[in-house]
Amino acid sequence: MNYHSKTVFSEYQVVRLTRRIESFEAGTVGTIVMVYDSPERTGYEVELFNADHDTIGLVTVYAEDIEAHS
Repeated sequence: MNYHSKTVFSEYQVVRLTRRIESFEAGTVGTIVMVYDSPERTGYEVELFNADHDTIGLVTVYAEDIEAHS
């Protein structure tokens, strides 16, 4: 591929939502399970989980929808 990667986050990085997406509130924590890097825009598939670490959903988001979780 002849384009510069715009990936901000990496697979298996733990992140949290910065805004409500579908039925998931801002602050919901998840793990990036796939990075969709394209010339137009990079997307991230995030597996979301609750405080007991049970999976509660899977969403596709962009960098502005998530932030690193510490």
